[in-house]
Amino acid sequence: MSADAQILREYKNIDIFIKDQNHAIVIENKIKSGINGIRHDLQSGAIRSQLDKYSKIADRQDAGGRAKCFLLLPDYSYADRELAKFHEYERYLVIRYSTLLKIFETHECSLKFYDEFKDALRKHASEYKKDFYEIMQERLIMTTLQHRSQ
Repeated sequence: MSADAQILREYKNIDIFIKDQNHAIVIENKIKSGINGIRHDLQSGAIRSQLDKYSKIADRQDAGGRAKCFLLLPDYSYADRELAKFHEYERYLVIRYSTLLKIFETHECSLKFYDEFKDALRKHASEYKKDFYEIMQERLIMTTLQHRSQ
């Protein structure tokens, strides 16, 4: 990528699209959803999805015709287990949130809210969905406190 690269958000529904004169990169973040836009190609038997559409959009803007494609997944997501059934699935490199967290934890940054950003990553770098765990933990604490006061 060159210094004149553009970083676009929600470009043709692609979460993050990065391009310069010669290259294109698709980054699809599946933090709150699975693979969408699923349709069956009756002629070829392939199962196509939004991932197929996005890689084709990027390929048209990549000088080599073969853009790089990444799929960001929380560690608790099982979306990658379904990938093999989709046409063009091998185009996408799956990157787990725990990998992102390791990268950001090894680099210091003076940007405002950097620590909060890492905390948000940490929630999705767990093998279980912490939202539910945290809710249950709070309920247990409240129940325990209520029983102690009786």
